[in-house]
Amino acid sequence: MVDLLHSMGYRVTVWVTPFINNDCESFAIADEAKYFVKDENGITQLTSWWNGNETGIVDFTNPDAVNWWTGRLNRLIEETGLDGYKFDAGETNWLPEIYTLNLKKTEWPNGYTTAYINTVSSFGNISEIRTGVGNQHNPVFVRMLDKSSVWSEENGLRSLIPSLFHSGFLGYPFVLPDMIGGNAYEGKPSSELFVRWAQANTFMPAIQFSLVPWDYDTEDINATEITRNVAKLHADFIDTFLDLARRAVQGEGPMMRPTWWLCPKEEECLLANQQDYYFCQGLRSSNTKEDYYFCQGLRSSHTKEDYYFCQGLRSSHTKEDYYFCQGLRSSHTKEDYYFCQGLRSSHTKEDYYFCQGLRSSHTKEDYYFCQGLRSSHTKEDYYFCQGLRSSNTKEDYYFCQGLRSSHTKEDYYFCQGLRSSHTKEDYYFCQGFRSSDRFYLRLGQFR
Repeated sequence: MVDLLHSMGYRVTVWVTPFINNDCESFAIADEAKYFVKDENGITQLTSWWNGNETGIVDFTNPDAVNWWTGRLNRLIEETGLDGYKFDAGETNWLPEIYTLNLKKTEWPNGYTTAYINTVSSFGNISEIRTGVGNQHNPVFVRMLDKSSVWSEENGLRSLIPSLFHSGFLGYPFVLPDMIGGNAYEGKPSSELFVRWAQANTFMPAIQFSLVPWDYDTEDINATEITRNVAKLHADFIDTFLDLARRAVQGEGPMMRPTWWLCPKEEECLLANQQDYYFCQGLRSSNTKEDYYFCQGLRSSHTKEDYYFCQGLRSSHTKEDYYFCQGLRSSHTKEDYYFCQGLRSSHTKEDYYFCQGLRSSHTKEDYYFCQGLRSSHTKEDYYFCQGLRSSNTKEDYYFCQGLRSSHTKEDYYFCQGLRSSHTKEDYYFCQGFRSSDRFYLRLGQFR
């Protein structure tokens, strides 16, 4: 099977832990040779883990135990052609209640984790670990702990970025996010959560799949195609990832950096909420995360159902409205849909052929210079402005489309489509972002 996977272009690793259950053949060998963690009398002390209740844990502070254990894994590589291993556990909470280590007592218990990671890192940089104490020098992937298949900050999707930064700050730059969609321990993720998880991983150092995308294809969501595009986009930035990795090794800092790393003297950077970028475009700060996934541009009072029939309409619109009109009031008829989007119901079909967005008093000639302007606008208006009121000047065109005439030129640079009561700071959180997003970095903007 390893050869088959290699022929398809894959590298192959297998899962390994420091545990040996007492019903395994190798348990007796390790126990007799005193390779397990023991008490002060040299008697093996059993522990438990998620796949066994009476288990020995290999003592990686014992050189003989290390040689035996690594020898078995090296032999498996020679026999099967494996490329490496995923090394799980290693935290000190898995040690038995009574134990001794071949270390100074001042190094207990954390020295066990350090010794374990130093041992497993010898298997090369394709190795994966999930813990470490003073192991920043080891060139291996450090995996986030198992994530729950939920949206929230409580170990869900929204905890990815804090976890990513946390590892980087501690000096572990090669962060491996947990599997796309979470671990599904308490139920599988929704299709929407699965694809959002994949998208959030796009510009992280690695992407890990365990749940397969095609299991999440629905009539509305092509999870397979979305995740394929995510993987391709990630691959397109491989040179950037490698450059960031080299710079991290040289001591420049983490691969993935928060905004305040670049601008530590600016208040907006220090206060920025780093994960907002990944879940909310087009929503005001009062909107919830859930709003993002069903609707962009609607107020928080809208329901998910609104999303499927209407973008940009008020919540009082019906589903039927969706099929004939986007942007029209609910008083419009279906017939209106076929000649006009954005016109009032008093417009005629003829209006449709020369003008979308104009009142019925407009002439056909108006159609050729202006869409969305009132009849009082001149042809000249067409060349500088679409969608502005007649009181706007040509100069307005160069700074603003869709803003009220009370806006200033300066407004153009921070906001399109916002009301004049918005501040410049609004620009940085809203063309739908919160104010904390002003300085959020896109990949490649690290300095």
